[in-house]
Amino acid sequence: MGYITNKGKLSVAYWIIFYIGLIALFLIDIRTYTLPQWMTYPLLILGVVRAVGHPDSVQYILSGAGTFLIFWIIRILSHKAYGTEALGFGDVMLVSIFGLWGTFHGAWISIVMGLSLAMVWSLVSILLSGSKLTDVIPLGPFLISGWILNALWLQSN
Repeated sequence: MGYITNKGKLSVAYWIIFYIGLIALFLIDIRTYTLPQWMTYPLLILGVVRAVGHPDSVQYILSGAGTFLIFWIIRILSHKAYGTEALGFGDVMLVSIFGLWGTFHGAWISIVMGLSLAMVWSLVSILLSGSKLTDVIPLGPFLISGWILNALWLQSN
């Protein structure tokens, strides 16, 4: 996930703010099914500031922009396909934040893990509680869980 172990008080402060923000987004999305811009924009801006100060700043900036662009396209195509919003703008911002904070590779591992968790949750809900495939779930908590699992996995290796 980028440079979690980088030394320095400023780096630690960035990561503390980042994880507090992720926890807040997790809880807000569970309750409201939204990832509010007043929470995502500060994490995005802090990610840009952190990335600019990193020796591999171009990699982090391109990673954030690349994940944003890919998910923005997915958002547009899914809206056209389903006739309704299937992926919120907050989710697009969240994956862009992951790109800024954890490089393209780290972000995609986290995204795949998060989407896998969402799929398992949906299937279990369908099988056990009679939920429907068309039921809406908040994607943010699953994406954030994927990020955290990836961070824990990388730290243990």
